[in-house]
Amino acid sequence: MKTFSAVHLFTLVSFMAAAGSLSAAVTSQTITLEHSLQIPGATLAPGEYQFSVEDRLSDRAIVRIHNTASGEHQFLLTVPNATLGKKTISSLVLFSVPDKGIPILRGWLCPGCQQPLEMVYPKAEAAQLTADTGQPVIAADPAYDKLPANLSADDMKVVTLWLLSPERVSNQHGVGLRAAKYADSTTNKNLPETASDTYSFAAAGIVFLVIFCVLHFQVGRRKRCTA
Repeated sequence: MKTFSAVHLFTLVSFMAAAGSLSAAVTSQTITLEHSLQIPGATLAPGEYQFSVEDRLSDRAIVRIHNTASGEHQFLLTVPNATLGKKTISSLVLFSVPDKGIPILRGWLCPGCQQPLEMVYPKAEAAQLTADTGQPVIAADPAYDKLPANLSADDMKVVTLWLLSPERVSNQHGVGLRAAKYADSTTNKNLPETASDTYSFAAAGIVFLVIFCVLHFQVGRRKRCTA
């Protein structure tokens, strides 16, 4: 009976730990914008927004920006970048824009992330940003992958990434910016513990619960047999 009680206790503690890990796995942050903010493919009006990591792969993460007032949201593709600069608005990193127009989002220092997440811009926007700021920009070119111009969350997982640099190059087509396929050695351990891991935590909790029920049933059956 003492052995069974110890097993019960271990199972319950493990289940509670799994449930705690599940709740701790959610990475999100509410940010209030005092001014408009340009993001990939859109401009956010002043207001309150919730930033959250919705999914992740080995070399990228999908961030959801939710307007808490209107309920509207956007999914943005990001990549981990340990060299991203310090935050300039709350936990947001901005591009240095010479004309000081609408601030342009470069990255997010999300809570729980081991590395900041840098935004991926559509190719045309990225080229303009690189030309205006003199800073490298990570870009996506859906046409190269034969994907729709407006990428879905699933498309973001497979689209090819490019790094545009301010260096000018010339060829038979004229003068333009240097572009190369983006490669990063980041592994899963550098990404936030969110979305995709929550399923494993939940599965572990379910397994522990099933074990607890089986043991409880077996003990009850033994008691009936000895009665």
